Amino acid sequence: MPCKHKKNQELPPEQEEYNRWVSKIRVKVEHIIAKVKIFRKVKEKFRGRLFAREDKVMAIACGLHNLKLKAKWAI
Repeated sequence: MPCKHKKNQELPPEQEEYNRWVSKIRVKVEHIIAKVKIFRKVKEKFRGRLFAREDKVMAIACGLHNLKLKAKWAI
């Protein structure tokens, strides 16, 4: 979580640098999640009764995303 400043006070430079670092990582993660959500099963609400399947579906979608990236770099 980024550091927040108190009312009418500035953040020290170390905390501002930390917030920039957190922001860079957060943007990368959010972009990857968006790319994984192109798979319809991940994007929609899961209606199955076995909730352990949700983890498997997400793992498969992430694996397909990684496979897609590897194929893109192999060309």
